[in-house]
Amino acid sequence: MSLKNIYILLILIVFTGYLIDKMMNKKKTYLIVGDSFVKGTGASELQNGWAYLLKERYDQSKFIISGVGGDNIEAVNSRLNDLLKEKYDIVILGVGINDSRYRPSLGGFEVSLDNFKDGLSNFAQRVRSQNRSVKIYIVELTYVNESLTSPYKPDKYYSNENIKKFNQAIIETAKNLGVKVIKAPSLNNRPNLLSDGLHPSDLGHFELYKSIIEGLD
Repeated sequence: MSLKNIYILLILIVFTGYLIDKMMNKKKTYLIVGDSFVKGTGASELQNGWAYLLKERYDQSKFIISGVGGDNIEAVNSRLNDLLKEKYDIVILGVGINDSRYRPSLGGFEVSLDNFKDGLSNFAQRVRSQNRSVKIYIVELTYVNESLTSPYKPDKYYSNENIKKFNQAIIETAKNLGVKVIKAPSLNNRPNLLSDGLHPSDLGHFELYKSIIEGLD
Protein backbone atom coordinates (compact mmCIF):
# COMPACT_ATOMS: atom_id res chain seq x y z
CA MET A 1 0.00 0.00 0.00
CA SER A 2 1.37 3.39 -0.99
CA LEU A 3 1.94 6.20 1.51
CA LYS A 4 -0.86 8.16 -0.16
CA ASN A 5 -3.33 5.31 0.29
CA ILE A 6 -2.32 4.89 3.94
CA TYR A 7 -2.93 8.60 4.50
CA ILE A 8 -6.37 8.37 2.87
CA LEU A 9 -7.21 5.30 4.97
CA LEU A 10 -6.26 7.12 8.18
CA ILE A 11 -8.51 10.04 7.25
CA LEU A 12 -11.40 7.65 6.58
CA ILE A 13 -10.88 5.92 9.95
CA VAL A 14 -10.91 9.23 11.82
CA PHE A 15 -13.97 10.48 9.91
CA THR A 16 -15.82 7.20 10.46
CA GLY A 17 -15.13 7.42 14.20
CA TYR A 18 -16.49 10.97 14.20
CA LEU A 19 -19.68 9.84 12.42
CA ILE A 20 -20.18 6.90 14.79
CA ASP A 21 -19.75 9.24 17.77
CA LYS A 22 -22.39 11.56 16.34
CA MET A 23 -24.82 8.74 15.54
CA MET A 24 -24.52 7.16 18.99
CA ASN A 25 -25.40 10.45 20.65
CA LYS A 26 -28.08 11.52 18.20
CA LYS A 27 -31.40 12.52 19.74
CA LYS A 28 -30.32 11.73 23.30
CA THR A 29 -31.49 14.06 26.04
CA TYR A 30 -28.95 15.11 28.67
CA LEU A 31 -29.43 16.72 32.06
CA ILE A 32 -26.30 18.24 33.58
CA VAL A 33 -27.10 19.54 37.04
CA GLY A 34 -25.07 20.83 39.95
CA ASP A 35 -23.16 23.81 41.27
CA SER A 36 -21.01 26.62 39.88
CA PHE A 37 -18.70 24.15 38.09
CA VAL A 38 -21.66 23.05 35.96
CA LYS A 39 -22.64 26.69 35.47
CA GLY A 40 -19.18 27.44 34.05
CA THR A 41 -17.91 29.74 36.78
CA GLY A 42 -14.21 30.51 36.44
CA ALA A 43 -14.20 30.41 32.65
CA SER A 44 -13.76 33.65 30.74
CA GLU A 45 -17.20 32.99 29.23
CA LEU A 46 -19.82 30.55 30.50
CA GLN A 47 -19.79 28.89 27.09
CA ASN A 48 -16.24 27.75 27.86
CA GLY A 49 -17.49 25.76 30.84
CA TRP A 50 -17.20 21.98 30.59
CA ALA A 51 -20.96 21.40 30.39
CA TYR A 52 -21.32 23.73 27.42
CA LEU A 53 -18.30 22.17 25.70
CA LEU A 54 -20.05 18.82 26.04
CA LYS A 55 -23.22 20.29 24.58
CA GLU A 56 -21.23 21.60 21.62
CA ARG A 57 -19.65 18.20 21.04
CA TYR A 58 -23.00 16.39 20.97
CA ASP A 59 -24.82 19.09 19.08
CA GLN A 60 -27.50 16.73 17.77
CA SER A 61 -28.63 15.94 21.30
CA LYS A 62 -30.82 17.99 23.60
CA PHE A 63 -29.16 19.44 26.69
CA ILE A 64 -30.60 20.91 29.86
CA ILE A 65 -27.77 22.55 31.82
CA SER A 66 -28.72 23.62 35.33
CA GLY A 67 -25.78 24.84 37.37
CA VAL A 68 -26.31 27.18 40.32
CA GLY A 69 -23.46 28.80 42.21
CA GLY A 70 -23.27 27.73 45.86
CA ASP A 71 -25.54 24.71 45.44
CA ASN A 72 -25.06 21.63 47.58
CA ILE A 73 -26.85 18.28 47.18
CA GLU A 74 -29.83 19.49 49.22
CA ALA A 75 -30.28 22.52 46.96
CA VAL A 76 -29.97 20.37 43.84
CA ASN A 77 -32.62 17.98 45.11
CA SER A 78 -34.92 20.89 45.89
CA ARG A 79 -34.83 21.81 42.18
CA LEU A 80 -35.45 18.31 40.85
CA ASN A 81 -39.22 18.43 40.55
CA ASP A 82 -39.09 21.10 37.87
CA LEU A 83 -36.13 19.50 36.11
CA LEU A 84 -37.73 16.04 35.99
CA LYS A 85 -40.64 17.24 33.89
CA GLU A 86 -38.39 16.20 31.00
CA LYS A 87 -37.36 12.58 30.32
CA TYR A 88 -33.59 12.10 30.14
CA ASP A 89 -31.34 9.43 28.68
CA ILE A 90 -28.22 10.64 30.47
CA VAL A 91 -27.93 12.58 33.74
CA ILE A 92 -24.61 14.01 34.93
CA LEU A 93 -24.40 15.31 38.50
CA GLY A 94 -21.65 17.71 39.53
CA VAL A 95 -22.04 18.55 43.20
CA GLY A 96 -20.26 18.18 46.53
CA ILE A 97 -17.62 20.88 46.67
CA ASN A 98 -19.91 23.18 48.63
CA ASP A 99 -21.15 20.34 50.83
CA SER A 100 -17.50 19.74 51.79
CA ARG A 101 -16.69 23.28 52.82
CA TYR A 102 -16.10 23.91 56.50
CA ARG A 103 -18.46 26.46 58.04
CA PRO A 104 -17.27 27.76 61.45
CA SER A 105 -20.75 29.14 62.08
CA LEU A 106 -22.11 25.59 61.77
CA GLY A 107 -19.24 23.90 63.55
CA GLY A 108 -18.67 21.48 60.67
CA PHE A 109 -19.32 20.74 57.03
CA GLU A 110 -22.06 22.61 55.23
CA VAL A 111 -23.70 19.22 54.69
CA SER A 112 -22.69 16.26 56.83
CA LEU A 113 -21.20 13.22 55.12
CA ASP A 114 -24.21 11.09 56.05
CA ASN A 115 -26.66 13.67 54.74
CA PHE A 116 -24.57 14.01 51.58
CA LYS A 117 -24.72 10.26 50.95
CA ASP A 118 -28.46 10.25 51.63
CA GLY A 119 -28.86 13.17 49.23
CA LEU A 120 -27.04 11.32 46.45
CA SER A 121 -29.25 8.27 47.00
CA ASN A 122 -32.37 10.42 46.94
CA PHE A 123 -31.21 12.07 43.72
CA ALA A 124 -30.62 8.75 41.95
CA GLN A 125 -33.93 7.30 43.15
CA ARG A 126 -35.94 10.26 41.90
CA VAL A 127 -34.17 10.38 38.55
CA ARG A 128 -34.73 6.65 38.01
CA SER A 129 -38.40 6.96 38.92
CA GLN A 130 -38.76 9.10 35.81
CA ASN A 131 -36.82 6.71 33.53
CA ARG A 132 -35.62 3.31 34.75
CA SER A 133 -33.12 2.99 31.90
CA VAL A 134 -31.45 6.38 32.49
CA LYS A 135 -27.67 6.44 32.80
CA ILE A 136 -26.49 8.45 35.82
CA TYR A 137 -22.95 9.76 36.27
CA ILE A 138 -21.43 11.65 39.19
CA VAL A 139 -18.34 13.79 38.61
CA GLU A 140 -15.63 13.62 41.27
CA LEU A 141 -14.65 16.82 43.04
CA THR A 142 -11.50 18.66 42.02
CA TYR A 143 -8.85 19.71 44.51
CA VAL A 144 -8.12 23.34 45.36
CA ASN A 145 -5.28 25.75 46.03
CA GLU A 146 -5.71 26.00 49.79
CA SER A 147 -3.69 29.20 50.04
CA LEU A 148 -6.61 30.88 48.26
CA THR A 149 -9.53 28.87 49.64
CA SER A 150 -8.94 28.61 53.40
CA PRO A 151 -10.81 30.86 53.79
CA TYR A 152 -12.34 31.46 50.36
CA LYS A 153 -14.92 33.83 51.82
CA PRO A 154 -15.94 34.56 55.39
CA ASP A 155 -17.29 31.36 56.98
CA LYS A 156 -16.38 29.27 53.91
CA TYR A 157 -13.24 27.13 53.99
CA TYR A 158 -12.38 24.64 51.25
CA SER A 159 -9.66 22.09 52.06
CA ASN A 160 -8.29 19.14 50.11
CA GLU A 161 -8.57 16.89 53.15
CA ASN A 162 -12.31 17.48 53.33
CA ILE A 163 -12.73 17.23 49.56
CA LYS A 164 -11.03 13.83 49.70
CA LYS A 165 -13.57 12.64 52.28
CA PHE A 166 -16.47 13.70 50.07
CA ASN A 167 -14.90 12.10 47.00
CA GLN A 168 -14.73 8.87 48.94
CA ALA A 169 -18.38 9.30 49.89
CA ILE A 170 -19.23 9.75 46.20
CA ILE A 171 -17.35 6.58 45.25
CA GLU A 172 -18.91 4.47 48.01
CA THR A 173 -22.45 5.71 47.42
CA ALA A 174 -22.20 5.40 43.64
CA LYS A 175 -21.06 1.78 44.00
CA ASN A 176 -24.07 0.98 46.18
CA LEU A 177 -26.40 2.70 43.72
CA GLY A 178 -24.90 1.21 40.57
CA VAL A 179 -23.98 4.67 39.35
CA LYS A 180 -20.77 5.45 37.49
CA VAL A 181 -18.25 7.94 38.89
CA ILE A 182 -16.28 10.11 36.46
CA LYS A 183 -12.77 10.69 37.76
CA ALA A 184 -11.83 14.37 37.85
CA PRO A 185 -8.40 15.61 36.79
CA SER A 186 -6.04 17.30 39.24
CA LEU A 187 -6.42 21.04 38.72
CA ASN A 188 -4.42 22.26 41.71
CA ASN A 189 -1.04 21.04 40.45
CA ARG A 190 -0.75 23.74 37.76
CA PRO A 191 -1.66 27.37 38.58
CA ASN A 192 -3.19 28.06 35.15
CA LEU A 193 -5.92 25.45 35.63
CA LEU A 194 -7.67 27.32 38.46
CA SER A 195 -9.05 30.83 38.09
CA ASP A 196 -9.32 31.68 41.79
CA GLY A 197 -7.95 28.69 43.67
CA LEU A 198 -11.35 26.98 43.56
CA HIS A 199 -13.03 27.25 40.17
CA PRO A 200 -11.51 25.99 36.91
CA SER A 201 -10.10 28.44 34.39
CA ASP A 202 -10.80 27.98 30.67
CA LEU A 203 -8.00 25.40 30.58
CA GLY A 204 -9.31 23.76 33.75
CA HIS A 205 -12.80 23.43 32.31
CA PHE A 206 -11.30 21.92 29.17
CA GLU A 207 -9.43 19.36 31.29
CA LEU A 208 -12.68 18.50 33.06
CA TYR A 209 -14.46 18.22 29.73
CA LYS A 210 -11.84 15.75 28.45
CA SER A 211 -12.14 13.63 31.59
CA ILE A 212 -15.94 13.58 31.32
CA ILE A 213 -15.79 12.53 27.67
CA GLU A 214 -13.55 9.63 28.70
CA GLY A 215 -15.84 8.72 31.57
CA LEU A 216 -19.04 8.54 29.55
CA ASP A 217 -19.90 5.13 28.08
